[in-house]
Amino acid sequence: MKNDLFPIIMVLISAFMWGSWGQFIKKVSQWSIRMFMFMLYFFSLILTWTVLLINSGISGYVELFNLIQETPKLFLYPILGGIIYTFGMWFNIIAVDIAGLSITYIIFTSISMLLGTTLSILAGGLPDGTPVYSVLLGAILILISVFFCGYSSKAKENNSKTSNKVSIKTVLLYGVISGFFISAYPFFMTLSIKTDLNNVGLNSYQYMALLSCGSMITAILVCLIPLIKSKELVPALKVPKIYFVFAALSAIMHYGGNILNSVYASLVGLAISWPLGQSMALWAVLWGVIYGEYKNAPFKSILSIILAVIFIILGTLSITLTVYS
Repeated sequence: MKNDLFPIIMVLISAFMWGSWGQFIKKVSQWSIRMFMFMLYFFSLILTWTVLLINSGISGYVELFNLIQETPKLFLYPILGGIIYTFGMWFNIIAVDIAGLSITYIIFTSISMLLGTTLSILAGGLPDGTPVYSVLLGAILILISVFFCGYSSKAKENNSKTSNKVSIKTVLLYGVISGFFISAYPFFMTLSIKTDLNNVGLNSYQYMALLSCGSMITAILVCLIPLIKSKELVPALKVPKIYFVFAALSAIMHYGGNILNSVYASLVGLAISWPLGQSMALWAVLWGVIYGEYKNAPFKSILSIILAVIFIILGTLSITLTVYS
């Protein structure tokens, strides 16, 4: 498997999933954003524990219980990681609701890219013979791609003359907070997942099941409790059924991407899979192109997308050649 490109391809597919699930937020714009997030992580909880059951059977649950009894930190890390990570996703969802997917993903991806990669290298190291500078070079190339995505989105908004300065300031703040919190995802995973560099740990399916529990805790705190207190829960449930379908699809793309990324991160190392996964920003912009958001965009906006594609390919090739040379 070390000489196979398959893990890299799977990590890039997970990036596609990460960059795609946020599209559903705009499809349920009439729904309470808190209700959407609560249902998103409710379905994610069901998804992760079902996948663990399918992969390992009941014995997988028993093994997980025994592991956390023997090593309590293997329970604490994913739960804490899920709580912090999902607080970041909450700010991210609000920002997407305000300003759209493209610009939001550019802001938080830029921060989580470098911070998450650095923390992963410090906490878990790299596979033997993998130079740090090569991985960071790939991460920087992908980051340049992210900035081109951002410039493309900004040029489009300036051309349409509909940008809202107050919204942009709010999105910037939420994006920065989101980026820092979401960096908890690779950090705690590095400490918890069993890899060639970490002999004592959870497998990817076990980790994701516990991570989703942490996510659910945050969803209850920031979504369910406020909905109950404001007496908005019952009205939020009386919406078209398609809204719940969209929330379920978002969960499949969101936590399905998490599962896929974590499975193959254990093969190539999270310090490598994390920066590759941040190519999701490109998919966020490309979805905007598909949905016609760039229909009347200026040439410089289209050129920026082309350059973003070029740099994402260069960054991916840099990391891939580093790992498999």
